Amino acid sequence: MAVSFRKEALPGEKIPKEGLTFCQFSQQARVKKKVLQVCADNVICCKGASALGLYEPPANILSGKRDAGRKVRDMQAALTLQKEIPRIKPGKFNYIIVSPLENAPVDPDVILITGYPAQIWRICQSATWKDGKRLSFSTSTSQGVCVDGVVVPYLTDHMNISLGCTGMRIFAGYSEHHLIAGLSVGKFKEMMEGLETTNAREYTYPISYESYEATPQLPRAWTIMREVPKKVLQKLPKEVREIFE
Repeated sequence: MAVSFRKEALPGEKIPKEGLTFCQFSQQARVKKKVLQVCADNVICCKGASALGLYEPPANILSGKRDAGRKVRDMQAALTLQKEIPRIKPGKFNYIIVSPLENAPVDPDVILITGYPAQIWRICQSATWKDGKRLSFSTSTSQGVCVDGVVVPYLTDHMNISLGCTGMRIFAGYSEHHLIAGLSVGKFKEMMEGLETTNAREYTYPISYESYEATPQLPRAWTIMREVPKKVLQKLPKEVREIFE
């Protein structure tokens, strides 16, 4: 899905009046291929709306009153939870366009990818193609789509992985098997380059499984072997032989 922040409404696109959570809007864009305009008036989840910068967080959210004893142990834990949630400054944007990436009406700011763990693994693997650096992710398991999927990538200009949240599973109907990757546009382009390049080699999805009871076999296993027997080495591609010689 594509997520675009705007100061003004997008002409020609309907603004839904019914109140939904932001994760419901994202799921409609994903499943129903809808282009949706999100604003302060149609997001029922005040945690999501305020994190996305549509208005100031309610006082009893920031204080921790709504979460103390429910989501976390006590008021101190709830206050810490809220203090550490990344938020876009209110007033910077008034509308958010959520749409399928393939027919986004405006250039996106963040790309959301929903997938199973092995699919998200390939996204993460591809994101390391450019520089090989380890990846770090930010989550409190609260606000899995709006904050972990959108706000964190937007504010950091990086990629974040979301394990999901209660609303995403209950209200938006995301499968218990789904994870979400959120990427800034720049990181998405880098990841796609890595995905295409590594896919042309041995890193593919779906995965071609081998038995966990058998020794990993060549040629797929050459990158993990201490050394390759000479007989076998002669049969491998030239670029592999050069690495071991």
